[in-house]
Amino acid sequence: MKAKTLVVLLHEGMFVDDKPLFKLIVEKFKEAGMPGVSVFKGIMGYGRHKGLSYIDPFHGHGDDPIMVIMVGSEEQVEKGAKIVKSLKEDLLVIVFDVEII
Repeated sequence: MKAKTLVVLLHEGMFVDDKPLFKLIVEKFKEAGMPGVSVFKGIMGYGRHKGLSYIDPFHGHGDDPIMVIMVGSEEQVEKGAKIVKSLKEDLLVIVFDVEII
């Protein structure tokens, strides 16, 4: 079955009105009736700012990389992308085709 995947890359330290952005995205997707969403915490990464974000096992960092993933129809993914952009415009949002087997 053909589907689309929406990937949102952000970091743990991103908040909207004192709520973690990744949590807000999941809540908004659930409210919108999206088929499902998962959040993954990365070990290490860097982006436009070129500062390294990584998990330090001895000290909490608060800026670890986070990835939110949703798989659904083209319409669901487009709706999800609009939700994400309405929360924070400058996020890296990736959409690609997938085959569900």
